[in-house]
Amino acid sequence: MRIYRMNYYDQNDSPIYIPSSNQDAFIRRGYYGGHADTYKPYGSNIYYYDVNSLYPYVMKTFAMPGGKPVWHGNFEGLELDDMFGFIEAYVVCPTTITRPFLPYKKQNNTLLFPTGKFGGVYYSEELKYARDLGYQIIPLRGYLFEEMISPFESFVSDLFASRQEAKKSGDDAMAYVYKILMNSLYGRLGINPESTITEVCKKERYEYLIQNSNFISGDMLSDHYYMVSYNSKTGHVDNSSDWNLPTNTAVQISAAITACARIHMYQYISRPDCYYTDTDSAILGNPLPEDEISSMELGKLKQEHIVKNAYFLAPKSYTLLTPTGDIIIKHKGLAKDLVDYEWFVSQYADLSRTKQGTVVYNF
Repeated sequence: MRIYRMNYYDQNDSPIYIPSSNQDAFIRRGYYGGHADTYKPYGSNIYYYDVNSLYPYVMKTFAMPGGKPVWHGNFEGLELDDMFGFIEAYVVCPTTITRPFLPYKKQNNTLLFPTGKFGGVYYSEELKYARDLGYQIIPLRGYLFEEMISPFESFVSDLFASRQEAKKSGDDAMAYVYKILMNSLYGRLGINPESTITEVCKKERYEYLIQNSNFISGDMLSDHYYMVSYNSKTGHVDNSSDWNLPTNTAVQISAAITACARIHMYQYISRPDCYYTDTDSAILGNPLPEDEISSMELGKLKQEHIVKNAYFLAPKSYTLLTPTGDIIIKHKGLAKDLVDYEWFVSQYADLSRTKQGTVVYNF
């Protein structure tokens, strides 16, 4: 953030609006992560591709929400094509779409990409894209922005060029630093002002906190000390609904970047030979044309692996066997240390199979 603000940010040409608490709360409902899905559970002789710096590519290439947003309580008389911003909409995804595009967040924060009828807050550009795929879109209300040329073009170009130079010179450490710098800015702009704070305090402070509406839990540690957890907005604990966001949080930028990234990836997800996708990668049954492949060009794909055999049991749960015998395993969850290639083979053969094991943690 400091590098960007000191060297690249132009307050006059491309000002980034800092939303109010109400604006932030509404737009944040339209801030979704990457698309991870399994479409075919087993594949052989397939191809694993990664996009070169997906989020920086989007930051450099796509228009961003600019100016002060204008609230519309209803969109009567407005066409979707005339909207640019974040829109609460009623959506119908036909069951004929076998690779759904729009996300839906359940109450437990699980992200789904379903068919059927649902509602949510979405970036206008992904609603337009979904409409063109066959979705029915009914815009209800939302905040409209001005369309702004990306303010990140020079930032991304310079860091990407520096990263390529570091790679050429064999300086893997600096190449990694440049990668992290490029990828971190979008997330910093969307940082959530709400957090959970746990503190050890004396009885007087404990009694104050437990009477607060943000109180979560409290435990007595000794005769004099207590441990208390509470929700905090920018670190303040009080009963006031009037609170200030961090001065450099602009969630509309982060939400637009992740939405445009999902748009960019859908051209690969929608292919009938797509086996699996996760944010910036796609595993395909056929090789891509040469003009789409480059390990050096921002936004193009690089071939990570040719895969001899692969099992995709669920999002973020898969194994790959390469022709050289290397085994790659990804498995999200408590049992990740207990799974191996043979476990995936057995589980694929019998999905009702269960296995008990012991997991040991330091904490």
